[in-house]
Amino acid sequence: MRHQPPLPQPTLDWASQALRKIATRKNFEQIAALLAEAPSGPHFIWLIEYLGKVKTPEARDLAISYLDGFATEFAIKALV
Repeated sequence: MRHQPPLPQPTLDWASQALRKIATRKNFEQIAALLAEAPSGPHFIWLIEYLGKVKTPEARDLAISYLDGFATEFAIKALV
């Protein structure tokens, strides 16, 4: 996802969905870094949903930060 030139939108979506499925608790720092540097857009909603797999206070706090915006539905899924 860190690619120059930036990847096209569909590719970012697919990569984000794949990471949601295969990333584990060990990958939390990497996923959090991707979210921090990600441009706003729907291609990172799957990474927000990933936060629900981690179930740590840090993941919860990060999910809460996405409650007010385009990713609200995915932040709620992560929190539930």
